[in-house]
Amino acid sequence: MKRFWSLLITLALAWGIYSPASAANTADEAAKLASGIIAYNVRASGCTDERHWISHSLLTQRSPGFEWYVMMLKQFGRGIDDGDFQAAIEEQIASSGVLGASTRLKYALALAACGQKENKYVLAAAQEAPGTQGIMSLIYGLHLLNNGVRSDAHSADSLIDQILALRKSDGGWAVMGNRSDVDVTAMTLQALSPYAGRNPQLDAVLPQALESLRRAQTEDGDFVGFGGVRSLETTAQVVIALCALGRDPQMNSLFINENGKSPLDGIQLYALEDGSYSHLIQDKTNPTATLQAFEAYVALWRLREGKSYLYCFDAPQSGEVIGAEKQSKATDPKRIIILGIAAAGIIACIVLLLLKKKNIKNYLFVLAACGIMIAIIAITNISTAGDYYSGDGQTSLEIVGTVRMTIRCDTVKDRLDSKYIPKSGVILPLTAFDLGKGETAFDLLTRAARANKIQVENRGSSFGAHGLAYIAGINYLYEFDYGDLSGWIYHVNGLPPSVNSGEYELKDGDLVEWLYTCDLGEDVRYFNVLDLTEDEANE
Repeated sequence: MKRFWSLLITLALAWGIYSPASAANTADEAAKLASGIIAYNVRASGCTDERHWISHSLLTQRSPGFEWYVMMLKQFGRGIDDGDFQAAIEEQIASSGVLGASTRLKYALALAACGQKENKYVLAAAQEAPGTQGIMSLIYGLHLLNNGVRSDAHSADSLIDQILALRKSDGGWAVMGNRSDVDVTAMTLQALSPYAGRNPQLDAVLPQALESLRRAQTEDGDFVGFGGVRSLETTAQVVIALCALGRDPQMNSLFINENGKSPLDGIQLYALEDGSYSHLIQDKTNPTATLQAFEAYVALWRLREGKSYLYCFDAPQSGEVIGAEKQSKATDPKRIIILGIAAAGIIACIVLLLLKKKNIKNYLFVLAACGIMIAIIAITNISTAGDYYSGDGQTSLEIVGTVRMTIRCDTVKDRLDSKYIPKSGVILPLTAFDLGKGETAFDLLTRAARANKIQVENRGSSFGAHGLAYIAGINYLYEFDYGDLSGWIYHVNGLPPSVNSGEYELKDGDLVEWLYTCDLGEDVRYFNVLDLTEDEANE
């Protein structure tokens, strides 16, 4: 009997190791990391506790970066007196003299964070400053508008258009030059994040922007920024951007490198024994690096708690997450599977006990089987539908041109017996996509569907370079739904190719149409988008 209870204790310990509550990627773990930086600052400032540090060092002495710390503390759920915060910001503005547009917008954002959206300074900054100092003034301006600050001169859409127009050819953004910069690209995505999935232009370029970040990741998980320098600040900005987009940096397959290292592992490279962080690996304490590590941990905590993105200071009352797909611990597939395996193991042991099976080997077998399955699940990438449709599973693209694609079902648009058939017959409007080297028509469809959250079902086999793709359904509209001759076909430049979509390699300038036919293609010629103007094609 002693052996049995020892075994149960072992099972319980195993459950504790692998359970969701004790897993490294939890909100509690993110909170612990953020709290460690608070504790460091309390000690380093000579204060007695957190409240003393906030009131004495941050709000009274206004230590460097105090406005960011206070904004992040508010976002971390710490009690901050808005009146004291406002007074400190206004004193800082008064003592700073002439401010550049970006700094002016930064202070306006801080005032908005303490409830001053109608403040004259805030309104004037939102009216006058966005776009007057390049990309950074557009980023801060969009953050302001995202928080509901009014501006007669600018709208969120106008700022987004300006930001997208500044995108570099490699997919990201930079303050200057022709090549994107990781820090600026990450900060840009933070501001754009509330519109992911809602702005087709943004959704079309988002995969390439994320890919530009991924290319800068090192084998250790951190990132190379401006001037080819690896730094904590660059890595922290990527973490904040991923969290804003609803992508957990410890679970997102695109940013788990071949060594199994994540951006969170990258940040830890800069952690020092006293709780602070360095700018460079194995360097001394750096206040800016420590602050930005704190920002990254708060962003991660907010994501895992299902809260709004880091720079949204007024979360909707409904609990809807702006700019981030709410990640519920209860619905994470990996956690659910591990929970199920552990529960099954416990039930199996109870059954063995009830059957009076006293042979220790039976229980060891159950323990070993559960341990192996849990280990396999722990190292396996399991995506939710939201993760899949985010487009994160894409491989690196060497851009060689631009193509356009549309998905239409005009032949059945008047047969409104399905909620998945748009009245216009247009499932995907005519949309431009960057073309990757070697991409096929099937590759493009898959990538576009993921970016635009369109369901696609391929029933092809797995042989060949891209597989023998057979598209059985798009947007839940399937073959044979409207007769024995109905189904999906594709055209390139107005003609039906003679090869499978998985084998048709696209070239720069191609136009790809996926069309639903009820008569083996004989009924779609009149709906060919080449015969329409672009405005008509998008109606």
